[in-house]
Amino acid sequence: MTRQIASFLALVVVLIVADLAHAQRNATTYQTLLTRTRQANTYIDVNASPKPGNIDSSIVRTFFRLEFDYLNFTRSAAESDPDAEFGTEVTIFVDVFKAGANISDRTEQPDMAMMRSGMAQRRQNPSTNPSAGLSAIPLATDAWRGTAKAANYAQTISNRHYLEGFVEIGLPAGDYIFAVSMREEGQSRIRPVARARYRVHDFSNLDNRLPIYVIKSAIDSTSDKFQFLGFGNQVPYGSDFDVLIPIAESVDPNNMSLIVKALEFGRKDTSVTQTLATIETEPEMVVVGNMKFGAGYLFQLESSGQRWLRVPVMASRFPNAPMRIELMADGNSSPIGQRMLQSKWVDIPTSLLNVSVAVDMMESILEKDEFRRVRRLDNNEKETYFTEYWTPKDPTPGTEFNELMVEYYRRVDIAYERFSSATTPGFASDQGKTYILMGEPDKITRRFPPDQPVLEVWEYGERQILFQATSGFGDFQLVRSSK
Repeated sequence: MTRQIASFLALVVVLIVADLAHAQRNATTYQTLLTRTRQANTYIDVNASPKPGNIDSSIVRTFFRLEFDYLNFTRSAAESDPDAEFGTEVTIFVDVFKAGANISDRTEQPDMAMMRSGMAQRRQNPSTNPSAGLSAIPLATDAWRGTAKAANYAQTISNRHYLEGFVEIGLPAGDYIFAVSMREEGQSRIRPVARARYRVHDFSNLDNRLPIYVIKSAIDSTSDKFQFLGFGNQVPYGSDFDVLIPIAESVDPNNMSLIVKALEFGRKDTSVTQTLATIETEPEMVVVGNMKFGAGYLFQLESSGQRWLRVPVMASRFPNAPMRIELMADGNSSPIGQRMLQSKWVDIPTSLLNVSVAVDMMESILEKDEFRRVRRLDNNEKETYFTEYWTPKDPTPGTEFNELMVEYYRRVDIAYERFSSATTPGFASDQGKTYILMGEPDKITRRFPPDQPVLEVWEYGERQILFQATSGFGDFQLVRSSK
């Protein structure tokens, strides 16, 4: 247990120590860390599985994820949704080329009616492909359309909210390039998103490994919709997930096991440091809408006939380390499927990227004299203090994650976003400090007394906290707090 706690805090130390030398030279602040982390990202991931009823062909899925700060939102796109203030309609284009083709970025939108006419026809007659704006004719083209909706402006510039989906294309075995581009409603320009090279295997040979998908563990047993993870081969640190494996009719799902191994990368090779889990699949055949959640189960999508094996993985107890998932079957000495993954703290609070900033943000919970003393420590001493302070406060010492520490620094981020003004960062304001210590109020009301500053009342049960506006730019000062 002590080793697991130390492992979690070691992760935090690794993340923040990397910035120490820079901090000494450039006095890293919360604001500079925030600037570095606010980079819009897009992800694509390509995987293939045997086509139901025809193992000589494959269904290739191109997954994509676009973070909200990569998109351009408008108010008009969200008018039909009372819960959304901003929105944008996005069309994703996926063009498939033979590897080695001379490819340019798509500049024109294809004929959507032609695209809906059927992918098989376009593959048989490439001249009908809607390839305007491309230097090479794609073997296949398809599109996906969806709407990203944001409840407020803060979400539109957030990298913690995203639009995601996938496109399915049937392809024979071979090497391909998948080019993904996008167009937003109201804009004529088509933007390239990413490209990926992928080899589609011949699944009639079991030696060719089955793909392993990663999905969010909390799924609706009455739906065939899944939230896919694993973009960039990354999974959320400290969270459980499920693996999803397409199983052909020729593959017996009984007597299979899933093995998860922690890895260590050296200069010359990769070594296994420990086996984290061995999970017997024990599948049980059910139909979507009547799923059974056991150690593992087999189900079939009524829409496509595809059989899937789903296995839950209790990854919240795993260390923050690279891992390899291996699918083993009786009679096979080598895995029939495997995938490399790296846990990533996707929504890490900004302060935890630098030890000095993390200590600075502890002002709200330390006595004044203690806070001044800690700030004078050198970086190594700050690391030690940080670890020793938070370790005994972990509410779940048997896991890798210190929920109390994460919640505290998450509130620092929210305080900065909500309560910052032109003169004061949100976490240093009276309202920010109150939010950090007490969390979300049960109720917030504003009063507008005549010829007096605006008042804002926060209620926590029977306790009321009163703030008074000190300017017209969002600055509020604590006036009174009832016990």
